[in-house]
Amino acid sequence: MTKEQFKKRVNVFAGQFGFTTKKYEGMVGVSNREYIIWVDDLGYGTRQIDESSDREPRNIGEYKNVDELLSTFMVDGELFAEAVLPTIEQLKMVYAG
Repeated sequence: MTKEQFKKRVNVFAGQFGFTTKKYEGMVGVSNREYIIWVDDLGYGTRQIDESSDREPRNIGEYKNVDELLSTFMVDGELFAEAVLPTIEQLKMVYAG
């Protein structure tokens, strides 16, 4: 997925989008034009969480706009827009407001 495709897809007032790649899974939430994103290893969203496990995704961020997200969000030390975004084939809308 390109930056322009990503921007076009998340250009909504409110919504939630999920994605998977060969290595990662994640979610992008849009609310009042603010963006929240998390990315973690495949299986993060379905694994059982107990008291001893970390409940937060490994990579998470909150941004005022999509350009800020694309220019600063890091996933495991690499820029999301360069390392993960090109490997996303589809953003699946989970919720639309």
